[in-house]
Amino acid sequence: MQSFGGFVPKALARLYPEITLHNTLWNEGFPPEKRPVLLSPDEELFATITKLFMDEWQKEFGQATHYLVDSFNELQLPESNRPVTELLAEYGEKTYQAIKSGNPDAVWVIQGWMFYYQRYIWNPETVKALFSRVPDKEVIILDYANDYNENWEIMNSFNGKQWIYGFVPNMGGKTAYTGDLNLYASGAARALNSPDKQKLVGFTISGEGLENNTVIYELLSDVAWSEDSIDLDTWLKEYSLTRYGACPDALLRSWDLLRASAYKSLIPHPQFGWQLGRLQQGSVNHDPEFNESTQLFLSCADELGHSQCFQADALERAALTLGLKADEWFALAGEAFDAGKTETGVRAGERGLELLTGIDRLLVSHPLLRLDYWLDFARSHSSDPALEQFYVANARQIITTWGPPVNDYACRVWSGLIRDFYRERMRQVLEAARTGESFNSLAWEVEWVESTQPLSEAVPFDDPLKAAVRLVSSAMIPQVRSTGKYP
Repeated sequence: MQSFGGFVPKALARLYPEITLHNTLWNEGFPPEKRPVLLSPDEELFATITKLFMDEWQKEFGQATHYLVDSFNELQLPESNRPVTELLAEYGEKTYQAIKSGNPDAVWVIQGWMFYYQRYIWNPETVKALFSRVPDKEVIILDYANDYNENWEIMNSFNGKQWIYGFVPNMGGKTAYTGDLNLYASGAARALNSPDKQKLVGFTISGEGLENNTVIYELLSDVAWSEDSIDLDTWLKEYSLTRYGACPDALLRSWDLLRASAYKSLIPHPQFGWQLGRLQQGSVNHDPEFNESTQLFLSCADELGHSQCFQADALERAALTLGLKADEWFALAGEAFDAGKTETGVRAGERGLELLTGIDRLLVSHPLLRLDYWLDFARSHSSDPALEQFYVANARQIITTWGPPVNDYACRVWSGLIRDFYRERMRQVLEAARTGESFNSLAWEVEWVESTQPLSEAVPFDDPLKAAVRLVSSAMIPQVRSTGKYP
């Protein structure tokens, strides 16, 4: 359950002029009027609001024992003349006491992301201080970002407090493949079997979106119930047999190449350049082994094409490989425009746009990766036209502008989103590069978010699987960087 973290509107000071409110600076791109202020736990009003909040929450959802409070996640600590460890010890104690006032059986749950993310604030001493006055069994620390940086050993296994080991394999629900399969298969078992684990009590999977990287979530679901490391060679074969009905040699070689490329290490934010509106390569893994793995996977189409899971994964893998090729063409267009080779820039840009069209047409036939499903779900929650449009605009915003200014955080490779948002924005970017005129991308994005127009018509392939094989085999990555020649 959620409890009160201290975030309040500034107008609270009108009712309680004696309180001190601290400005928050999370993401300084947001204008000040859109940032909440923080009521710190050492204010008496913090405990009062906590109890009122928990009472109302329990009336709505029923009794619970575990309550999440993250007062300082990704924030600076309030300025103080006191030693930081003393300040944090008091904050931890007051937070714990406030939660207990709302429910005597409550356990304080707190995410440990900030302990990795803000090393300049959080270290073994400050983390220990925060929980120093809280009973060991009445707090649980969610140490869920061990794929970013294994944290628990640095923090001395949280000094006897209860903690949960885990991973956050995806930020924003991004579709592109990324992650460290070897770590996912072994990290939890290493912690579980360590003599230094102290009060390790559980395992967590905390991705910010689940409809991506299916193999990772399947693997982690098995990890959650295994005391020992998982042998990936055996596991991937069994996974393939379960998911597709067979596991030919080409499929196993495809997995080996994925493990040597996209699934060798975690890229925190895998984004194509065209998902950012840029004429340059994005951050998605583009090792040669990745493209080869897709080709090997698609070579199994005759044997495995009857499997709906194989069809879906084939479309997804083809889309990601074609997305990399589109990045190459757009980067070539940018280089050509910069060099004054306008005709080459136009041709390269058109080729990139064609590939985006092909990706979108493939994913029209995917069971999950579609914008219309997302918008229909939002729309279904109201029969009032104004509220319905409000929900739809929010659904559009969270996968595009998000803030702004945290634009393009979600980066979903979805049919509909590609043809109506990413492709059309790239068309504008290319035109601006060709003419030298500026393009107000933010204004264009906000207009798209607030648009009441339906999505443009989808045009699926008659045989999507065959189309995926054909598109991947025919798409050419320009070699201008190695040859110095423009096509």
